[in-house]
Amino acid sequence: MEFGLKLQSVLGLVIFVSIALLLSENRRKFNLKTVVILLLTQAVFASAILKTPIAEFFFGSVNKAIITLQEATEFGTSFVFGYLGGAPLPFELVDESDAYIFAFRGLPLIIVFSSLTALLFYIGVLPFIISKIGKLIRNISNISEASALGSAANIFIGMVESPMLIKPYLAKMSRGDLFIIMTTGMCTVAGTVFAVYVVVLNNYVENVSGHILISSVLSAFAGVLVATIMVPPESSQNSTSQNEINAAEEDENNYEGFMDALTSGTNQGLIIFLNVLASIVVMLALVYLLNGFLSFLPDLRGEEITLQYILGLFMAPLMWVTGMSWQDALTAGQIMGVKTVFNELLAFIEMGKLEDGDLSPRSRIVTFYAVNGFANLSSLGIMLSGLFILAPERKTDILQLGFRSIIAGTLATLITASVISICL
Repeated sequence: MEFGLKLQSVLGLVIFVSIALLLSENRRKFNLKTVVILLLTQAVFASAILKTPIAEFFFGSVNKAIITLQEATEFGTSFVFGYLGGAPLPFELVDESDAYIFAFRGLPLIIVFSSLTALLFYIGVLPFIISKIGKLIRNISNISEASALGSAANIFIGMVESPMLIKPYLAKMSRGDLFIIMTTGMCTVAGTVFAVYVVVLNNYVENVSGHILISSVLSAFAGVLVATIMVPPESSQNSTSQNEINAAEEDENNYEGFMDALTSGTNQGLIIFLNVLASIVVMLALVYLLNGFLSFLPDLRGEEITLQYILGLFMAPLMWVTGMSWQDALTAGQIMGVKTVFNELLAFIEMGKLEDGDLSPRSRIVTFYAVNGFANLSSLGIMLSGLFILAPERKTDILQLGFRSIIAGTLATLITASVISICL
C-alpha cells in the first residue's frame, strides 16, 4: 500500500512539472538537469531530517522552543487581558476548551515572534543563515544572486519584507528573476505567523513546528524550480555580485540599536496581527455566506453542497497524486481549496477541526506540506501592494505575473508534498 502511494507521488512530480512546462513562456529553456538537481536536493534534505536520528532531536528542540515562546507570550497576555489572555478563570467552565480565545492567546504570538525576528536580524543571525541558503540555491539553480537571496529570505520573513533586502535591484532584475521572488513568497510562510500555525495544529499534526520549518526550506527550492520553468530568467541579468548584495542587505537592515530593532519588530508585528485578525473574521463570514447561498441547491448524492465540497472535488485529483487514498484526497482537496480561495490560516483552522479518522496520519503530513504556503488571493493583494511601493517602475510586470505566481506557488507546495510523501 505504502509503495503504491509513493508511486503516486512520483507520478505527481511528473504531472506538476509538466503543468509548469505547459504554462512556460519559453519551453525551449527547460533545463531537465536543473529540475532533477533541485528535486534531489529536496529529497536529500527531507530524508536527512525525517529518516536520521537527528530528526527526533531537531523536532524536539523546535517544539520546545515554540512551547517556551507560547508560554512567554501567555505570561504577557494574562497580565494585559486577564483570564481572556490565559489567567485563571474567576468562574467554572463545563468545557475547558471554551476558555481558549484565539484572538487573545494565539494571535499575540505574531507580535512577539516579529520582535524576535527583528532582533535576530539586528545581531546578524538571520542574515547569515539567509546568505548561506541563498548561496546554495544560487549554486544549484544558476539564478542571480539577488533572486537567490530573496528566495532564501522568504523562508524566514514575509513576502513584502524579503524583497526589501534586494530593493536596489528590483528595478533592473529580469522578469524571470522577479517571478522567482514572487513565487517563493507564495510557496513559503512568514516567520511572523510560524508560531500561530503551531498553536492551531499542535494537537492535530505531530511535531508540527519542525514540519513548518522544513516545509518553508523545501518549498523555497520547489518555488525556484517552478518559477524558472514558467518564466525563465535571462542569463544576462545574473551579474549582480555578492558584495553588492551584502551592501544592499546592510543598507536595509538599518536598526540603530537593540531597542530600535525590538520596537520596530513589535510595531510591524502589531500591523500583521491586526491584518490577520480582520482577515479571519472576514473570510469566515464569507464562507458562511457562500455556504448559505449554496444550501438552496439540491444535495448531490446525499452530500450537502458547500464551498468546501465543491473545492474538494476540484482539488482532490491533485492531492491524490501527492500520495494518498482517494477518500483522503477528497478531504484534503477541501482543505487545499479553502487555502487557495481564502488563506492558509483558515485552511489550517479547518484542518484542525477534522476528526482523527478523516485523514490518515500519513495524509495529514502530506496535506500539511501542500497547504503550508501563501498562494492565495488575499496574499496576492498583500504582495502586489508591497512590490508596487518597492518597485513602482515594474508595476506592469508585477501585475502580469501576479496570478501566475499563485499557480506557481501552489505547484511548488504540491511538489514539496510529493517529495515528503516519497521520503516518509
